[in-house]
Amino acid sequence: MRGQITRQVAGQLPQIIGVLGTPEGLLADIKTNAWNEYHLIVSGNVMTHILNGRVMSVVIDEDLKNRKFDGLLGVQVFTSARR
Repeated sequence: MRGQITRQVAGQLPQIIGVLGTPEGLLADIKTNAWNEYHLIVSGNVMTHILNGRVMSVVIDEDLKNRKFDGLLGVQVFTSARR
């Protein structure tokens, strides 16, 4: 989720291990009715989501059984900044 650094371990719910700001505060960096610049950096098992130069979320995937290092990557993009 926006503003979270999350760690995923097999058989457990995702653990929030840090924060990057409040979801509401980060929402101010999302442009409405204009283009946003989106970067997704995936290095090994760490995924960093950056929007308009601001880190919005980080996921550390330590689910050794279920993670994959190859294949297709899907990104879900909403047209509203309220999500």
